[in-house]
Amino acid sequence: MCPIALQDYAGVKLLLIPLAIVAFVLFLLVLGAIGLAISFAIFYVFGGAWRLVSGGIPWRRRQRRDVSP
Repeated sequence: MCPIALQDYAGVKLLLIPLAIVAFVLFLLVLGAIGLAISFAIFYVFGGAWRLVSGGIPWRRRQRRDVSP
């Protein structure tokens, strides 16, 4: 009989655990990036709706008064 290449399952398990950890961390990073993109999209939509509701007043800097001591 010819020997099977993956007959030693201990070596496969040894490589499988770190690969599973790396895949899980990458999954969490991708999930976080998707959540961040969705939150920015929601803020963009609500910002546009707020400008529409509030009358579209542009942001102006308040002028500081010169206060002499």
